[in-house]
Amino acid sequence: MDFDDQLIAQLNAPEHRTPTPPPPPQDATTTSTPPTNPTTTPSLPRPTMTAKDGESYYIKPIPSGLRAPSLSSLMQLCHTHTLHHGFDVVKKAGVKPTSSKNGKKTIVPNAAYYKWHITCVLGGKPKNTRHLTEEQRRRDKGSLKMGCPSRVWAWAVERGEPDGAWEIRWGDTDPALHNHPPVDVRTLPNHRRRAREVDGVAEAIKEIAASGVGRKEGLQKLRSLYPDGLFSD
Repeated sequence: MDFDDQLIAQLNAPEHRTPTPPPPPQDATTTSTPPTNPTTTPSLPRPTMTAKDGESYYIKPIPSGLRAPSLSSLMQLCHTHTLHHGFDVVKKAGVKPTSSKNGKKTIVPNAAYYKWHITCVLGGKPKNTRHLTEEQRRRDKGSLKMGCPSRVWAWAVERGEPDGAWEIRWGDTDPALHNHPPVDVRTLPNHRRRAREVDGVAEAIKEIAASGVGRKEGLQKLRSLYPDGLFSD
């Protein structure tokens, strides 16, 4: 049984189709404001505490079986979900079909990816390009990576038709499990970028910058014009 067969077996196993439910919160307090527009507006402020088990936090995962007519539209649905639940995801480590000959496995020539890892943007570790020791290294404050284990898979519904429909499937780890609580999505660069791709936002930023108003006044004006723009302080 090769890796793909093992993964498919794991995906179909009953114990892997539903994430571990979170434990009852212990003295947890939350404050949230319902979004005025559930399709675009995140609920802020975020919970100050989340039910957790040790260092593990439970956040509502992207649903297994979520389907869209293309990979790009599926990713849009994923980003909408994460916007309202205090995290973000990125597409990584695509997989292409392989063939075996004489016991050697090779990637099918000119084949397209038929599945992708969809991981939390806080997964992985900051790059250490200078190969410094922990004692020598100065932390990269610009990196968000903190080793979060949460991930799901995006699969082509028909393996041989990657230009068609795609769906989310859970793998062999609990996708609800993060090593951080929900975060303010205004601190996540890709959510901010997507929010500012709305028509008119870029032009408004340029006009306000050219007008010479102060930063505080400029932010107030932008937020009044585009309340879903995720403009950080």
